Amino acid sequence: MLQIGCAKIDILSEKIDQVEIENVKFHVVAKDGLSLKIDHNAASDEVAKTIIKKFIKTLPEMKNLFISVQMIDEMGRLK
Repeated sequence: MLQIGCAKIDILSEKIDQVEIENVKFHVVAKDGLSLKIDHNAASDEVAKTIIKKFIKTLPEMKNLFISVQMIDEMGRLK
């Protein structure tokens, strides 16, 4: 699972939820303040993180924003 933090979380949620990128489907599980928790069907969190970071860079709405993409392990801890 991934956690993404940014100031325009609602716009990002619309762009990512139920989207398939490079054969990986992303699903927004929860919104909490300025963070999204996202599930995916990639082989690993590292692969999903790389894909989603490339995708976010293509979005003009996210230009010049600080965006944090972190992995969440099985115990719910951020990596």
